[in-house]
Order: sequence, then C-alpha cells, then structure tokens
Amino acid sequence: MFTPFRARLCAYSLLVLLLVLCGGASSASSSSSSFGEQCTAPPGSSSPSSLSAAALSADTLALWGNEYFKRGEYAKALPCYRKALLKNPSHEAAAANVGLVAAARGDGDSAIQACEPIVKRGSQYAPAHYCLGLGWLTKQKPVQAVVHLQKARALDANLNLMGALAEAGRQASAFALDAGDAAAAEQYAAAALDEGAPPNDDATRKRWMGDTLKFRAHALRRLGRHAEAADVFKDAAAAQPRDVEALANEGLARLHLGETDRAVSRLKKSLKLRPTFHNARCALARAYHHGRKEPMQAVGEFRRVLRSDANHTDAFVGLLAAAAEACDWSTRELDERRAIRWLHKTLESSSASSRVPITPFDALVTTPAPPHMHRALAMRYARAAAEEARALNEKAATGGQRRRLSRGSPLRVAYITSDLGSHPVGRLVAGLFARHSALVVPTIFSLRAADGSRWHAEAVAGVQLAKGRVVELDKADHAAVIKSILEFKPHVLVDLMGFTAASNALTREMVAASRLAPVGIGAVGYPGTLGDERNMPYALLDARVAPPSLVHRGFAERAIYLPHTYQVNSHLVSPAPPLASPATRSSEGLPEDAFVFAHFNTLRKLSPESFDLWAAILARVPNSVLWLLRMPAAAEAQLRMEATSRGLAPGRIVFGAFRSGDAHVARCELADLFLDNTRYGAHTTATDALWSGVPVLTLREEQMPSRVAGSLIEALCEDDDVGPCDLAKALIATSVREFEDMAVMLATG
Repeated sequence: MFTPFRARLCAYSLLVLLLVLCGGASSASSSSSSFGEQCTAPPGSSSPSSLSAAALSADTLALWGNEYFKRGEYAKALPCYRKALLKNPSHEAAAANVGLVAAARGDGDSAIQACEPIVKRGSQYAPAHYCLGLGWLTKQKPVQAVVHLQKARALDANLNLMGALAEAGRQASAFALDAGDAAAAEQYAAAALDEGAPPNDDATRKRWMGDTLKFRAHALRRLGRHAEAADVFKDAAAAQPRDVEALANEGLARLHLGETDRAVSRLKKSLKLRPTFHNARCALARAYHHGRKEPMQAVGEFRRVLRSDANHTDAFVGLLAAAAEACDWSTRELDERRAIRWLHKTLESSSASSRVPITPFDALVTTPAPPHMHRALAMRYARAAAEEARALNEKAATGGQRRRLSRGSPLRVAYITSDLGSHPVGRLVAGLFARHSALVVPTIFSLRAADGSRWHAEAVAGVQLAKGRVVELDKADHAAVIKSILEFKPHVLVDLMGFTAASNALTREMVAASRLAPVGIGAVGYPGTLGDERNMPYALLDARVAPPSLVHRGFAERAIYLPHTYQVNSHLVSPAPPLASPATRSSEGLPEDAFVFAHFNTLRKLSPESFDLWAAILARVPNSVLWLLRMPAAAEAQLRMEATSRGLAPGRIVFGAFRSGDAHVARCELADLFLDNTRYGAHTTATDALWSGVPVLTLREEQMPSRVAGSLIEALCEDDDVGPCDLAKALIATSVREFEDMAVMLATG
C-alpha cells in the first residue's frame, strides 16, 4: 500500500464546530486578543444594558454569551459564561460553551477541563458530550472523540455536529490502521462516510471523501475483503481523479483478484500522472510477472526503478524473483551477495515483529541464505501475523485453549490449504484423507475454489468417507475463515501450504497465528520452518530431509519424524486413468534414439550453477538432450542463449508443452534420467518421475529444499532390515563432480 496512515488534524474540522447551541453558522473571524473579564449586554439584547452582571441571573448571562458566541465574538462571550458559572457552578450550558470556545482556540485541555465534570456527574446534556468530543479531537485523540460525539448524537438527534463526528471517524480510522486494527479502521471509516464530509468548499470535501475512502479500502484489504477494497479504491479515485495512490491501490487489489488487465490499466494510469511513482511501477512489474507471465517485462520495470533509486527494496526483491523466472542471470551473482547483506542487516536492525519485504518462500528460492537466516525471517512473519490476528479477532487469538478429548470420542483434525485439486500439493494429498483411522474426523478448509479435477473429487470423497467434510472458503475474508475453523473446534490444525500460499498468504498467516487448536502442525506443502513455535509448534519431517542438526539451526518447531519420508503421495492409492492416446517421444518432440535427461521444475527454481552442471553433462554425452517444461517465450529464448554460451547447440534443449497432471505423469516415462536442481530441488516432480520408473539423480546439500529427492529415493528402495539400497546411494551425490560423473556413467553405460 502507498499511503501513510498517521492522521492529520484538518483545520476545517474546528472552524465549523462552534454553533450548535445557537444553530447558526460560525464566523471564522474570532478576535485574537486576550479574553477580557467584562460581560456587557450584546447589542439588541432585551435586557437593559445599564444592569450590571452581578444583578443578572446565570441564565441571562449565558444567553448574553450565546449572542456573542453566535456572532463569533468569542472574546466577549467567554466572560459572560464565566460570570454565569460564578452564579451557578452547575450551569451546564455555560460550562459547555466555555469548553467549545476553548476548542475553537485549539485548546483541547481547557475544553476537556470545562466539560468533563459535567459528563462525570452523569449528565445527559448532549452539548457537554459534544464539547468533550471536540476537546479530544483537538488533542488528536479521535477514538475518544468518537465515543463522546456518538453519545451527543444519541442524546439529541437534532444536535448539529457540523461534521465533527465524520472527521473524528476519519481520523480514528487512520489511527486504527496505524495500530494494526483493520476491523476497527473499517468501521470508523464507514461510519464517517455515512456522516458525510464536513461542510467546506467543494475541493476540500472531495479530498476528505477520497482520503476517507482510501482508509476504508486499506482496512478492507487487510481484512481479506479484496473485491470490496478494489471497488472502494475505485470510488476514491473517482472522488479525486488525479490521486495516483488510489489508482495504484485499486490496481493492486485487482491484481490480487486475478483481474490482470484492469490492474495493468489502473497502474499505467497512475504512472502516467506520476512517472516517478516507484511503488506503482513495482506493482505493474508484479502484474507483468505473475498476472501476464511476462517476467522479462517485469525485469525491465524493476530495473527502471532501481536506476532511479538503487536502494528501493521492493524493486530489488521483485527483481530477484522475476529475473529467476526469466532466466536472466546477468547480475545474479552480485544480486545474491547483495541480498544476503541486506537480509542480514534488516533482520538485525528492524523490529522483531515486523515483516521483511521478502517472503520466506521467495528467500528460499532466490537467495542462498543459510538456515538460521530463514528461521529468523519466518519468525518475523509469524510474530507480525500474531499481532494482526489479536487485533482482528480477540476470540480467535485465544482459540487454542485446551479441549478435553474424551475416551472414545473422535480426534477432530482441521486441514488448511489453498492447494486442493490439480496442484502439486493437491495431487500429493488427494488420497490421504480416506486413510485416517476411525477415531479421526478430518475436515478440509479450502481457500481455493473447487477446480473440478479428479484430485479434488477424491479428496472430498475421502473426507466424507472419514465422516468429515470440505469447507469451501475461497471467497471468505480472514475473520470468516477463522470463525469457520473455530466452529469445528479442532484438536489439531494442519497447515498444508506454509509460505507458498501466494494470494492467500495473509489469510494463512492469520489462521496459523490465531491458535485455533491446541496442537498446530506444518506438513508437506512448505519445505522449511513456519517460524511459529507457539501456535504451530510441530513440523512433520523425516530424519533425511531435516536431520536434527538442521532442525536445530533452521526450524522454530519441534520435529515429528516419520519413519521413511515426510512426503505423503497418492500415486499408489490414486492411480491415473489410462490415456486415450499415450505419449510418445515423437509427440513430445523428443529424438527417438537420444538419451533424454529431464527436469520438470519451474524455471524460477533453476540456478545458473545447475545449468552449468547440466551443460557439462550434455557436453560429455553427445547424443543426448535436456527436456524441460515450456515457459514464457522470453525465458526460453534466454535459456537457449545461456546454452549457446556454454557451447551447446540450441536443439539440445527441448521444451515440453504443458500437460495436465495425469498426462504429465504418463509422459515422464519417456525420459531416461531425471536431473535434480541444486539448492531448491524437485519435490512433487521427483515423486512423479520415480512413480513413472525414471531414476532421479540429486545433489544433497544443506537446506531442506535440496534434500527432498534424496529422502524419496531412499524411502523408495529402503529395506527395513538393511537400510538404503546401493542404487539409492549412487543416485544421491554429495558433490558437483560426483553428480556429473554419475550422470555421464548412467547415460553411457
């Protein structure tokens, strides 16, 4: 988001407040001289001017003060009110108007001092609450102001608050956003908008409307109500057509909703008005990268920002991801070194409960950060989410209180995921749910719309067989998701996605941080720590993918070690239906007589070190090709250039067309050997290859993402009595040279 939320007291919010008791419009020409103590009869008064103040009643003196008040002659009104209070210290109207005059002069303390005693006596005098509200508003305490202004409105529906409640609500919304309380911010802003803009000139009213609409939209987005946020940002831009922040924020919201073209249109319009609006340009770059799948276009936009501001963190982090997707390695070595320095400095210097502008997942994929750094980064995200969850839903924040499990009663297990269906993780877990024991009732809380795939259908059928159900929450905001899980009263919450949740990331973090079950477990979906030792204290692992030394350095959780491999998969219990026309090398564009090396991870996980290694292998095996997944055209062209620079003919790289899950798994058997990536290796893609009968050659390194394939290989051919077989030992290299030599040996026999 692009707007700071610190409230600014609008001058007009006090110039229009001072007329309530008399019902007129106040003049802004109040005397700037010091207030005198002589109360004289106002011109035209029915009381004889010859009478001294001492001979008049408190009511008459207060009426004289009101006459001056109505004319804006506050210097003459104040002595009359004070004389009235000397005659009758309980005169509520006089005391309230003393406070109103003080508020008009910007003296909130005096306004509160004058009116608070009236309210504390339990008075139901509406102007006293109005005065007190103005005093707090003058002191920039809008939340307190709202309380008293609303009370004044409740006591006297005809009391003209002259925009004070609207302005207090606007400022309270801004302060609530600053404090991380999005729910309160949305309510304050909505109430302020219902009140309407305070009286003023047209331009000021439009600016007030635009700002208040933006506060509400920011709050809606934080609450996960993205469609509403997009529409309110649109209204804010309509109120102020040249407001680049409203335009850009609408673009961001549209991008989150998958409305890429509308997002690009709004972001471009914002940049046309202000070409140097770097945050908007970064958002446009992300729209190109994630929405239009044009990573090279994104790289260009990020680099344009960095040419102007070399320290722009958002642009630098975005460039790391987009350049990886585009296989643009021209500055990768320098960028990675810079990323490590920046991460180290940021984690050392910033607040322990603030998010760092790179997600733990992106850091795993795009940087060589060591385990302890990933742990620190994940813990930052978890702590920030915990604070936001407390503000969002107090009940949810205490939802993990102990739930007694009676003997013989079922264990309620809640799974939270955005990957159900035709997704790599969805394919792995599809057969899991039907295999629970009779004493477990699983329920899936899905943040992704049903995709109609057989894996989604199988998961639903499996849960129903276990007497559970699938709760579809793809359109729900954070609070609704939390409420739905709480109603299930789970004993165990299992997170199947971790920091890979993409557009559902904030909802996932809110759920994990809200302690919705006594036991929280991270499983399968994310190859690293969730960073939340309090609310998600366990991780399902195995001793090969995360040995105790790695858990100690890289995980906030305690490990629950499974006996073989941590990765559940459904190939055996969920076999693919036969294809009408089986894949052939010819249909896939592969040479019939060549040795086919394969790798099916997305290109963003491909490192130049891996490509160097693969190129060296291809050079030593002349009649061979490397089979990769089809990617954006610019990325493919970039990778062919990289191949050429390493002495390989362009034809040695074959990009396979996209295939659905079953069709892709079926064609895997056309490969001869699957070459794993370094640093971030194959996970579901390694499982697919192994189930297709294709051996996987991997290089086991320090981080968990590089160790998954090795865990799968050893589990696949493990004999409980003698341990991993010799083939497994051969396929798990411990050095780059060993990897290269083994690949060449397997290819040349």
